[in-house]
Amino acid sequence: MTLLEKARAGLVTPEMRQVAAQEGLPPEEIAARVARGTVVILRNRVRVSEPVAVGEGLRVKVSASVGTAGEADDPEEEVAKALCAASAGTDAVMDLSIAADIDYVRRRILHV
Repeated sequence: MTLLEKARAGLVTPEMRQVAAQEGLPPEEIAARVARGTVVILRNRVRVSEPVAVGEGLRVKVSASVGTAGEADDPEEEVAKALCAASAGTDAVMDLSIAADIDYVRRRILHV
């Protein structure tokens, strides 16, 4: 059952409770907005990550993009950029690497 289906069934999930706490709203309000389709809760099924909601009446989210584009790019510099973005409070970091050791960059970002 998806979060949308749960919300439409009147259920308040742990993700909805977490998002409500982040947004300063009652969990039932988040569930109602999810049920109406005006709020979407984003989460990564592969990795443990904190759910984030986007949509009507919620705070603005900040996303940072990093990544290597050429063989001369420094993967450690991209890791440093990701860490800097995270320490500044970004909600999401997207690695757009297309060159160098892509897997290395992603592993370092995820495990630092």
